[in-house]
Parts: sequence; C-alpha cells; structure tokens
Amino acid sequence: MAAPRSRADSACAESAGSAQPPGGGGREAAAGGLKAAEMATKRLARLLGMARSGGRSGGAAEQRFGFGFLLVLDFESTCWRDARQRRPEIIEFPAVLLNAATGRIEAEFHTFVQPQEHPVLSEFCTTLTGVTQNQVDEGVPLNICLSQFLKWLERIQKEKQFLFSSDIPSNAIPEAKLCTFVTWTDWDLGVCLHYECKRKQLRKPDIFNSWIDLKATYRAFYNRKPKGLSGALQDLGLSFVGREHSGLDDSRNTARLAWRLICDGCVLKITKSLDKSYPRKNLISRTLNTNSADKTLLESSSSLETSGDRPCKANSLAERNHNGAAGIMQLKD
Repeated sequence: MAAPRSRADSACAESAGSAQPPGGGGREAAAGGLKAAEMATKRLARLLGMARSGGRSGGAAEQRFGFGFLLVLDFESTCWRDARQRRPEIIEFPAVLLNAATGRIEAEFHTFVQPQEHPVLSEFCTTLTGVTQNQVDEGVPLNICLSQFLKWLERIQKEKQFLFSSDIPSNAIPEAKLCTFVTWTDWDLGVCLHYECKRKQLRKPDIFNSWIDLKATYRAFYNRKPKGLSGALQDLGLSFVGREHSGLDDSRNTARLAWRLICDGCVLKITKSLDKSYPRKNLISRTLNTNSADKTLLESSSSLETSGDRPCKANSLAERNHNGAAGIMQLKD
C-alpha cells in the first residue's frame, strides 16, 4: 500500500496558484514606525501563545515544524558599468509570500526606493533593471520603506497566522506556522541591506538577520552549479516569466524555484545567520521518501510570475572584502 501523501506532495502534483497583486504603501518618525511595527509582531506572538520566554531557539523551532511560509526578497540597487568605487543603494524593494504547502504566492509587497548617496541613476542601471529615474524620484527613502514593509508584514502575519522562527520558543504549539526569508545568494541581506543600514545609521529589524540562500541550497541539493537564476530554472526544465533583473519578477521566479526544490524533496533550512547564537550545522537535507513523479512539475500550468538572472551590484571596498568579492561590480549569479 502506498504511503499517504502530504499536503505539499499533493500540491506538487498540481499547478501552482496565481499570484496576488502587490501591496505596499524625518528619520525620527520612521524609526518610531519601525519600533512600533516590531512591537506589534511581538504582541502577535503573545496572542498566539508563542512569545519567546528564554534564549534564542530559532534553530530548534525550525527543525520541529519546518517552514509554512517563505518570504522571498530580491533587491535591485544602484549600479554602474565602470569600475569606480561606489556603494550600492536599494532602489527596488519587493517581497513575495510563498505558501510552502501549496506553492501559491499569497501576498506581495513592492515599492521603489530613493537613493540618497547617488540620487541619479546611471543609464546602465536603468537599462539593466528597468527602474527609471521617475520611479525612484517618486519612491521613498529606505527608512520609510522599511517602516512600510514592517506594517505590511504585521498585517500579513495577522491574516496568515505565522511567525519568524526567532520569535518562537522550543515549547511552541505544533500548529505554529513558521516563516523565513529566502534570497538568491547572500548579497541582498548579508551585504546590500546590512551595509546600507550601517552607513545611513538606520536600525535594521532583527528579522532580516537570517535567511535561506537558495543558490547554495540548489547547488548542494542537486550537486551542480547553477548558471544564474535563469539557468537554475532551465536546468530543471522550467523557464522564468517576466523581465530579467526586475526585482519583483526575480522574487517571483525565486519563489517558483523554491517550490520546485520542495517538490523534489529538499528540506529548506536557514543557510546564513548574522546572529552569533544561531546554531551552525548541516543546513541542507533531502527527504527519504521523495516521489519521483513529483519531479515532473507544473511548468506551463504554473502561474507564479518569475524573472531571470541577477543584475550587477556595486559594492564598496569594505563590503567587497567582507563578502569575499574580487571586483567593484558583483554579479549575483
């Protein structure tokens, strides 16, 4: 008798759902908004009976429950063709919420961000990312963007009833839905947002301190090096949908790839944490009862909108040294 299939297994054999439309919206006011939004998240944890009551135990919670939702990010930043040393600033801030049990994108956040250090976009940047000068001029500074994002996240958390693993103690109820960030490489959260907040003396919310690097996960799980996000999809018989180097399209594309990994039996785990207390261990594993039929996945029927490879990202010298990059321009592939 065949073993009963999980909800995720059943969903893998069907088409992924349609994406929802995107949402979104003085330094002192923005800082207050960030703090208020984080406090609201903690209040939600208490309402669910899962407020943290001791040391950090995100790794334990992750192992016990797995992730019910994945919040996929793909920032676009200022960039230049020449090799002069310039620091990247976020100009497009997208996020898509993937239901890890069904493969559906259930919510989206998207806004354009005003660069402050180099407010005029290069022609190279606009051509590569599709982001125009008018879009960033009508956008918001990064501190306001972070405040808007946390308010959006608070609303979505209440609606979907999920928390981040760092907010859940080891004795949390089994029904808890966990969420974590997913990116393609460590650049978005480990370099770009991290150093921009430092330079601009902005308080970065703690939830951005850990994430899943899907490129590293893909490479370990399939035992092959992907040729960019587009190449990773193509290797699996999938094609991305949308505009390459669009932050929102790349986020949708990364979500689609994450869903394929789940369907192929990959157990997604945190691969990077800036929190020194987070457990360091083998973070990528394969389930033992992977159904080979699940590997023939929903290519044409999938309506998750995706895009392709990664744009060049310009790093400062200090950031390049920290991230181990060799040149001024860093290609996220």
